[in-house]
Amino acid sequence: MAHFPEKQSISFFGLVAMGIGCMLGTSWLLLTGTWLETAGGPLNLIVAFALCIIIELPFAFAYMEAIPMLPLAGGEVVYSAAAFGSRGGFVVGWAGVLMNAIVFCWVDLAAISLLDELFPALGRTCFLYAIGGYSVTLPNVVVQLVLAGAIFYIQYRGASVCAALAKIATVTLLVMCIAGLAAAFVHFDPAIYASDGGLDFDLSGSLSLLSLLVFSVAGWETVAKAAADATGKAARKAGWALIVCLFLVTSMLCLVSTAVAGNLPWREAIGRTAPFADALVDITGVPAVRLLFLVTAFVGAVGVMNSTLYSAARMMYGLAQFDLVSRWFDRLHPKYGTPTRCIWFTASFVLLAPFT
Repeated sequence: MAHFPEKQSISFFGLVAMGIGCMLGTSWLLLTGTWLETAGGPLNLIVAFALCIIIELPFAFAYMEAIPMLPLAGGEVVYSAAAFGSRGGFVVGWAGVLMNAIVFCWVDLAAISLLDELFPALGRTCFLYAIGGYSVTLPNVVVQLVLAGAIFYIQYRGASVCAALAKIATVTLLVMCIAGLAAAFVHFDPAIYASDGGLDFDLSGSLSLLSLLVFSVAGWETVAKAAADATGKAARKAGWALIVCLFLVTSMLCLVSTAVAGNLPWREAIGRTAPFADALVDITGVPAVRLLFLVTAFVGAVGVMNSTLYSAARMMYGLAQFDLVSRWFDRLHPKYGTPTRCIWFTASFVLLAPFT
């Protein structure tokens, strides 16, 4: 196993951005209502997020130990092969490749749903057929394939370009979230927060939400895959980048949900697609705010696609380096130093997704 010496260019902020880009995505805007409903109230939600941190921390600390010892391409493939041999590396590697590739496809679909909200004509023009009550249209298929192709090209160009896109997405998300949180907490109404039993505590509700959060908060482990592409100084601090991602994103998600519950009765927020944006529209009186936050969520979706395709390709490369798949996959691009065949393979999963 080796580094990619010709392209070790990801900074500490780049590592943080890759992790946040995979974690924040669209959940902060689109899942708030689902989380409040599952938890059964905003107080239960806060407890669930606190428990999520407690559960995730031991895993994060394990990564902090593993990354500086084995800052190599493949992340978990390397750690599992070192600890459990080739069978462990094989199982973990393929699980990681498939998980990230499937999320890449799913977020490509989520991104086009956001674009349909912004440009309704995309979902109504040139109707092809319907699956499960959902329309498949030619513009949607074309846009999804173009979007996936653009992410593929960025991956092809190298880790520094991936990190640059992650930085843009992360800064955009954080700026918009912080601005929205500032406005929401200025108008936070404790009476609204406590309405409909908002302060009633039920551990079963917190545990129900916790079962979702351990997946929603996932993505910080992307830092482990990016460590091989990091500069020497950044690689040594990669474990701390991972911890920053975990605490920052979990706190942001909890704060957004809390802000919504302090401006809208939480049961009313349940039925809304983007309750955080709706609350800000009520506060500002500017309907365009909702569109602005939908655009921000689309940027978040692009960030997730970037990070998940990066992770899938690097894990595939790790499998090749341990001879757990054909060595045909371990070829690097002579100019960009990227595992091009791994990127081609993992990106190919999205070819069928737009048609479903």
